[in-house]
Amino acid sequence: MSKITQAKTIKRRDGLKIAVTLKAGETIYQGGLVMLDGGEAINAKTVANKTTIGVALTDGTAGNVVEVETGIFAFENSSSSDCITKAEIGTDAFVVDNQTVAKTNGSSSRSVAGRVIDVDGDGVWVKINK
Repeated sequence: MSKITQAKTIKRRDGLKIAVTLKAGETIYQGGLVMLDGGEAINAKTVANKTTIGVALTDGTAGNVVEVETGIFAFENSSSSDCITKAEIGTDAFVVDNQTVAKTNGSSSRSVAGRVIDVDGDGVWVKINK
């Protein structure tokens, strides 16, 4: 491909919102953490080697499209020894389910949710797509 020699239309996406088709058998609810499985959206859950892509902005059912946003969101904290504290700020948070994150990868059974940004009364603030 050669260089441009005149102005052209700029194609752009803000990178914050994407639309993804839901995998068969899945129902995703607004506010739920979303992962990819074979290029299709699934509810985030305890499973290894999946990519967390963001939070659902809309409800969606299998075969339909759900709008997902990346950014920094508050999630529920895991319990007991897997509870995330301020000491974990800057480290990875791991997916427990579509609203809960944990400090550890659960002996390699959990995928990364994103980077811990803060922990406060609203929950664990995680930056998705770091």
